[in-house]
Order: sequence, then structure tokens, then C-alpha cells
Amino acid sequence: MAEFNPTSKRRTSALKKNSSDNTGFELYDLINIIKKKLWLFVILAVLGGLLGGLYTKFMVTPRYASTGTIFLTPKNSETGSVEYANMSINSRLVNTVISLMTKDNIMSEVAERSGLPSAASAKSTLNVTNEQGTEIISITSTTTDPVLSKTIVENTIDVFIEKMQENLNVKNIEIVDAPKLDYRQIGVNRNRNIQMGALAGVGISSLYVLFLLVTDNRLKTKEEAERYMELPVLIEIPKWK
Repeated sequence: MAEFNPTSKRRTSALKKNSSDNTGFELYDLINIIKKKLWLFVILAVLGGLLGGLYTKFMVTPRYASTGTIFLTPKNSETGSVEYANMSINSRLVNTVISLMTKDNIMSEVAERSGLPSAASAKSTLNVTNEQGTEIISITSTTTDPVLSKTIVENTIDVFIEKMQENLNVKNIEIVDAPKLDYRQIGVNRNRNIQMGALAGVGISSLYVLFLLVTDNRLKTKEEAERYMELPVLIEIPKWK
């Protein structure tokens, strides 16, 4: 006949009672496991930053922009003086000018001069805007080639001025800023992608550490054993290094 052991029953009930509480963890446990897994944080942060840099270099297509601006001068074609009536007319003409600039008859010639296959391909690179409250119009071309971007803006301005003078006898358009060659990439921030990659590595490491803490149900100290077993610890074996 098996011997009855009252402490065994007590120990079992205590374990069942406290099993749900044993899923918690203290700040000491978090700090301790972070120290042990510090190498993981470093490796994943470096790896994430490296992947972010490689992604920027090999997967992101570099794009370059060039911008030129024109101005509808409010001058009388005969006297050369500035008149309020002309200023008011120019303000109303700005939207019309923006619309005319990207029409097919102008874009076709721009495409031909720029070596592009069609008017649509030239138009797709352009962004024509107006500075609010002014008669200044900005023409920006964005392509994968800085030289091509500059060429498209130059040809757009030249063709537009020529067409306006020939067809509508509009001669009060002046170039404020000629387009410049700019080798700076737009829409690509390599340093930001590296930092985001490193941050992602740290985040993955943090999730892994949190997983270890939540799933670790071991009793690591004498105090924990006494609290969860509801029994005094009579003997403690020291940890040998």
C-alpha cells in the first residue's frame, strides 16, 4: 500500500493555485535577460542596418529633379509700364498657362527635342505648379537621369514660349530661374533606411526577449520557491562558476 504523504498533496495544490501567477515577471528578470541577450540586440541591429542600406542601394531606383520658373510680366506691350489691369489679367491666365503647357502639341515637340518616344512620356515626368498669389510658374521634371530632367525642363520652357509668341502673340513671359543640373537623389534617404533597419532589428530582439520572459515558468530564487510552493526552503545549493 502506498504511503500517504500530506505534503505532496499540499505541494500539488499550491502549484496549481499559483501556476497562473507564475507567468508574471519582475524588472530584475527583464534586466537580467537583456544583459544575457545583449549580443542578440547588437547583431540584429547591425544586420537590420546593413539590410536597410543594401535595399536602398540595389532596390530603390534613384530619381533626379530639375526645376525652372517663368513669370508672366504685367507690362504693357507698347509702353513697357506695369499696369494694374495687366496684373489682374495675368493672375487669371495662370491656370490657363499651366494647362496649355502640357498639351500634346507642346509635349510632342518637347519629346522630340529631348529624345523621348512620345508626348505622354514627356508629360509624365512634368509637374507644373503656381506659387499661390503670384504669376510665377514652376516647371519640374523628375526622371532617373539628372541630365534628362534638366533637358526636358529647358525644352518645355523654350517650346512653350515659342508657341505662345507665334500663336497667341504673348510676349510677356520671362524666365526667372533656368533649370540646373542637380545630382542629388530625391525620395531616397539612405541614412533613414539604415536607421529604420537597425530599429527593426532592436524591435525583433525585444520581442524575442519578451517571449522568453512570458514563457519562462522556472523558479529561479529561494524567495520564488517559497512563495509559489508555500513551503520553506531548507537547503540551497550555491551556484558554482
